[in-house]
Amino acid sequence: MNTIEAIFSRRSIRRFKADKIKQDDLIFLIKAGMQAPSAKNYQPWHFIIITDKTILRDITRFHQ
Repeated sequence: MNTIEAIFSRRSIRRFKADKIKQDDLIFLIKAGMQAPSAKNYQPWHFIIITDKTILRDITRFHQ
C-alpha cells in the first residue's frame, strides 16, 4: 500500500483485539512517530505506553 492509498482508505477503529503488542513492535512505532516533522526541528515528543488495562481505565478519571 502506498501513502495515498493509506490516506484515502483510513478508517476509525472503535474495537480492539485483546492481543498484546510485541515490545519490538512498540519500539518500531515510537521510532516511526519520531520521524514526524516538527517546527524548527523542535521534536516535542511525549510518548506514554500503558500496557496495564487497570491503569488505562484509571487514567480516564483525571484525563480526557
